[in-house]
Amino acid sequence: AAPPPEGPPYRAIAAATAGTAALLGILGAVWWRRRQRPGPVIPPDPPDVQARRSWAAARSAGLDDHGLALALSRILRVYIEQTQGWPATARTTREIIHHLEAQTTMGTADRLRAAAVLDATDRLKFAREGGGAAFFDRLGDDFESVLSALHSAPATPGAAP
Repeated sequence: AAPPPEGPPYRAIAAATAGTAALLGILGAVWWRRRQRPGPVIPPDPPDVQARRSWAAARSAGLDDHGLALALSRILRVYIEQTQGWPATARTTREIIHHLEAQTTMGTADRLRAAAVLDATDRLKFAREGGGAAFFDRLGDDFESVLSALHSAPATPGAAP
């Protein structure tokens, strides 16, 4: 008589399934744990470094005078907004100047330089007055002075008029 046929290897199948499930569970737990860990937090550059980098990039981008005036005006407004906590990007030049006059964070000479930069960029943007390398070199010097003055001053958020 022939021996009876062997049944399926249920124990081997069960052991292989349990081992695979355990391995997948471990891999899932490792993935979940790694996913939950935040990466290293890199602090952003200070506002004055960002402003200087933006101005250098605008100067080297080959923009025409109008484009440089737009860039310088925007960079200065963003910098004032970041350091003063006041919405300078949504304000006119006159409103920004009045805000800076009301603050005690800058000296008179630096406020005048900020006003000179904003007025000169406005004249170039809207009336096409000014321009050229010497014009932007002079504005760059004033811009640098304003950055230094506001960087060394403590931040005091101002109220909108």
